[in-house]
Amino acid sequence: MSRLTVAGRPRAPAVLLDDGFMQDPYPYLDRFREADTFPRVRLRYGISALLVSRYTDAQRVLESPAVSKDIRPALRMLDREVLSAHMLNADPPEHTRLRRLAAPAVSHGRPGRWTPVIEEIAGGLLDRIARQGGADLITDLALPLPITLMCRMLGVPEADRELVVAFSNDLVLQASQESVARATARLGRYLADLVDRRQADPRDDGLSLLAAHGAGEMSRTELVSTAFLLLFAGHETTVNLIGNGVLALLQHPDQLARLRAEPALLPRAVEELLRYDSPVSLATIRYTTTDLDLDGRLLPKGRFVLVSLAGANRDGRAFPDPGTLDIGRLAARPAPPPRRQCAAPTPGRPTSAAPGRGWRRSRRSW
Repeated sequence: MSRLTVAGRPRAPAVLLDDGFMQDPYPYLDRFREADTFPRVRLRYGISALLVSRYTDAQRVLESPAVSKDIRPALRMLDREVLSAHMLNADPPEHTRLRRLAAPAVSHGRPGRWTPVIEEIAGGLLDRIARQGGADLITDLALPLPITLMCRMLGVPEADRELVVAFSNDLVLQASQESVARATARLGRYLADLVDRRQADPRDDGLSLLAAHGAGEMSRTELVSTAFLLLFAGHETTVNLIGNGVLALLQHPDQLARLRAEPALLPRAVEELLRYDSPVSLATIRYTTTDLDLDGRLLPKGRFVLVSLAGANRDGRAFPDPGTLDIGRLAARPAPPPRRQCAAPTPGRPTSAAPGRGWRRSRRSW
């Protein structure tokens, strides 16, 4: 019988995932990946967890029934349950039910409906940049593109979009537990009011469809939490993808020149940019319902677990020369992690869902 290494017994001091980690996690993740135990890390809002960063370990944790996504009882004890009753904090069959009910809110029952809308919004933003003669990538393109799209999808009034952006920024920056709590409460009240209005006066928008499809099958708390998830997760990932992707290409002018010369590489380039600097660094927090042995390293029962998507995507066991950006890279790797961790469809990349000094990396653990 193989010897198991028990992570965190006796517990080592937790490593704070601070701004230094968020801006450049890869030196940390390289050390964590090769350690004999799973490192204990602490998020800014106080929760400690064991960090998983090897590709095959990430696969097993994301698919294992021994690891649960439903951390709402723990959030309730920490007084952080607001807006948490959505699919990212649920296991099947609850996850399946919530995802099914949320899907019409973004598809509107017509696959591909939003492609011309995305092209229209992007074209308008690029035209404005051309007239200006220059732009801030995040302020003038990466942020307004997805937030405009998600607000139009869901039916958020145009006059309220700056307010939504302000709420989002407070949640992403996580300057303090108090600022996050205030922003969460304000956003919760705003979305609850908007959901109530759409239930009373349905329109041709995503929130009206969500309310209609969820009638009798979703609680009001689930409706409001799902509206939050679609709005917030639906735009933050895209902002990070555009910011990280453009920065990576600017830092690798040979790859940028190759992409310009060979535009047919674009689909492969998008996949490589997603791998090289993941728009979401950490998957949603989970906890172990029983001991889980990962090739001789133990995740003990009853512990919070974080899967580092960024770490898994830089694992040399799965990707040759993982620190190199190669837009022609073939998907020569083990089968991708299962989709238990995914959110509803977002415009994060063509045809599928997609992980900033300030904007370069997502500061929120999804």
